[in-house]
Amino acid sequence: MRNFYLLFLLYSCSLFSQVGIGTTTPNGALDVVSTNQGLLIPRVELTSTNVSAPVINPTSGVLANSTLIYNSATNGIFPNNVFPGFYYWDGLKWVRLNTESSWLVNGNANTNSSINFLGTLDNTDLVFKRNNVFSGKISSSNTAFGVNAFSNTSSAGLRSVAIGVNALKTNTSGNDNVALGHGALESNTTGIQNTAIGTSSLSLNTSGGYNVAIGYESLTRNTTGILNVAIGGSSLYNNLSGRNNIAIGKSSLERNITGADNTAVGNYSLFNNQTGGNNVGIGKSALERNINGNYNVAIGNSSLYNNQASSYLIAIGYGSQTNNLTGQRNVSLGYQSLFANLGGSDNIAIGYNAFYAGDYNNAIALGANAVITADNQVRIGNNTTTSIGGFTSWTNVSDERFKSNINYKSVPGLDFILKLKPVTYNLDNEKINAFLGSNISNKEDAKLQTGFIAQEVAETASNIGFDFSGVDKPKNKEDYYGLRYSEFVVPLTKAIQEQQLVIQEQQKELELLKHELKKYKQQLKGLVF
Repeated sequence: MRNFYLLFLLYSCSLFSQVGIGTTTPNGALDVVSTNQGLLIPRVELTSTNVSAPVINPTSGVLANSTLIYNSATNGIFPNNVFPGFYYWDGLKWVRLNTESSWLVNGNANTNSSINFLGTLDNTDLVFKRNNVFSGKISSSNTAFGVNAFSNTSSAGLRSVAIGVNALKTNTSGNDNVALGHGALESNTTGIQNTAIGTSSLSLNTSGGYNVAIGYESLTRNTTGILNVAIGGSSLYNNLSGRNNIAIGKSSLERNITGADNTAVGNYSLFNNQTGGNNVGIGKSALERNINGNYNVAIGNSSLYNNQASSYLIAIGYGSQTNNLTGQRNVSLGYQSLFANLGGSDNIAIGYNAFYAGDYNNAIALGANAVITADNQVRIGNNTTTSIGGFTSWTNVSDERFKSNINYKSVPGLDFILKLKPVTYNLDNEKINAFLGSNISNKEDAKLQTGFIAQEVAETASNIGFDFSGVDKPKNKEDYYGLRYSEFVVPLTKAIQEQQLVIQEQQKELELLKHELKKYKQQLKGLVF
C-alpha cells in the first residue's frame, strides 16, 4: 500500500509539477494544509556558521544555496558561533533566521536593555545613513551623528565628537575636536582641540586650534586663529586669525579680524573691534565702537563706548569716557566721569560725574561733580565743599636748580599791598551752577568768607605793572577767576621788608632827635644855673 501512495505521489508530481499535502488543489510547488499539525524541518547540530557540515548535498557537490535546517546545538567561537534556531545557507555561511529578536521599524515591545541593542558584535564601526547619505558613525575613537557629520571617510582624526548636520564634515587629521550643532566646525581640516557648540560655530575654521565657541555663529569665520574663547551668539563672529581673545556675551568682539589678547564680557562689548589688541571691555557696549585702539580698559555699561583708535585709556563706571574719540592716556573712575571728553588727553577724573564736560588736557578732577574748565588744571571737590586739608602744609617745588631768570627787584611790596581791598563775602552757589552748567544742591547756607575780589587784584597788579602769579585768570570763556592766596606771602614779605626799612630810617631819625634833645636839655640846664 505504501509503495502505491509513493507511485501516486510521483505520478502526480510529474503530471501537475505541484504537490499538495492535506489538499487536492495545491497553490504552489508544495502546499501543506493542516489545522492542527506543523511542518518539521530537518534538525541538525551545526558546529559553526562558516562550516556547512554536517549538512550535505544528497546529489554530491557543494551545498545548495537556500538550504534550510533547524540547528539544535550551541557551538563555535565568536563571531562564527551558532545558537538554536532556523538557519539557511547563503553559499558561504549559515545565516540565522532571527525573527523573534529582530528590531522592527514600526516599534518594539518587551525589550530587555541587558540583551537587546542596536550595534555590532565585532570590532566594526556602526554607520548610519539617511536617504543613503552618510549620517553618523560610532567608531572606536570618534562619534558622529547627523547628515554628513564627520563624513570624510579618509579622515585620520581621532577622539572627536560631531553631532549635527555637516558638523566636522571635512575634517582630515584634526584630533580631539567637539562639534555640536548644524555646521559646527564644518570646514575644519587640521585644527585640533576645538570645541564648537551652536549652529555655524567655528564653521569656517581650517587649522585654528584650542578654540572654544559656544553660541549661534560664534567664531564662525575663524580660520587660523588659536586660543580664543567665544560664548554668546555671534561672539567673535568675524575673527579670522586673532588669537588669545575672550568674548562672553551676544555679539561681543563680533567684528574682530586680527586683534589679539582682548577680553570682552557683556553684550556688544568691543563689538566693532577689528585689529585692536590687549583691550578689556566689561559691561554692555563697553568699548563697543573701538576699531584699532590698544591697551584700553573699560569696565561698566557704555564705558569708552565711542572710542575708536585711542589707546592707554582706563574707564571704570557706567558711561565713563563714553564719548572719547581721540583722547589718550585718560583715567576715569565713577558714573559718567569724563563723559563728554572727545580729544583731551592725560586726564584723571575720579568721582560721580567728575570732569563730566569739557575737552581739556592734563587735568585732574577729584570728587563728585568736580568741574574742569581749562588745561593743566586740578580741582578737588565742588562748590559745596567747605574744607580741604590735612595734617601738614602743601609743598611747592622751589629748588634753585630748577629756576631761571631770578629777579630780586621785580616784586612790589607796599605799593601793591596797600592798594588791595580785603572783603567779606558769601559764595552764591546758584550763580556757580548757572556758570558751570551744573546742578549741585547745597541745603546749608553759604558760610561767610574773607578774601579779595580776583578781578580787583588783577587790576591792581596790572596798574603797577606787576605780573602777579597769585591771580588764576580764565583760560577760556568757560573758565573763571581764582586766587592763589599763598602767593600773597611774597609781596607781603616784600612790603614788610620795605616797611622795615622805613622803620629803621625812622628809628635812626628818632635816635638823632633824642640825642639833639638831650643836648638841648643840657644847654638849657647850663643857662639856668
